[in-house]
Amino acid sequence: MGLGSFIGSIFGGQKQVKFTEPVVEELNKNLFVINTLAFEAEVEHSELPVVVDCFTKTCPPCKKMGPIFEKLAGEYESKVKFIKIDLKGSPEIGKRFNILGVPTLLFFKDGNLEENVVGYTKEDKLREHLDNLLEQRSSNSPSEVKNMTNNESTKEDMHVWTSKYADKAGYMLNPDEESLHLVLEGLARNRNKHGKNYCPCRIVTGDDQEDKKIICPCIYHKDEISNDGSCHCDLFFKKKG
Repeated sequence: MGLGSFIGSIFGGQKQVKFTEPVVEELNKNLFVINTLAFEAEVEHSELPVVVDCFTKTCPPCKKMGPIFEKLAGEYESKVKFIKIDLKGSPEIGKRFNILGVPTLLFFKDGNLEENVVGYTKEDKLREHLDNLLEQRSSNSPSEVKNMTNNESTKEDMHVWTSKYADKAGYMLNPDEESLHLVLEGLARNRNKHGKNYCPCRIVTGDDQEDKKIICPCIYHKDEISNDGSCHCDLFFKKKG
């Protein structure tokens, strides 16, 4: 499957399907999309080091990083296995590895998580992480990989605040608790890291004037809800009926 078909298949508008068995689809040379049930065999039991691109189909930075990920998959064939996993179809992975925003890259060696990188990653930076993965010896077990920032209290604050805003604006929060959890985690992370409630599905540029546009609720959310039924992050939804 070429990149055009690949983008169409995983970022298209198809309704999410729940699978009851492992799914492994080869998208291109050394590039595979899997579901939760295939994770153990394809990632944790892989003889090669593995990089996993955790994405959602509504995330623009995820789409932007797709061609880079595919290009390097070909270059690192027989050295590092490249995997993609849709967190909306496999939310268990997001919970297990405490993924706070998308895209997130998970780097595994000998079945152990060695590093995670959150946000859009440029080609040279991704190449650097891959080379480091190949050089280092595995030292961590999954139980030893810890999130160094405790976002729980901030996440609860985000839940209270977004609920109040939704009521006031005439919207509703995402009824899917797993998806809502991911967005609130991302908001909490950005609050703790940047001091502002930046949208977890958009890129923080460092330009204060530009970044003001993506402070939740961002300047785009009303049009997105009106046109698509939900905002870009799937946080706020148009009320039914």
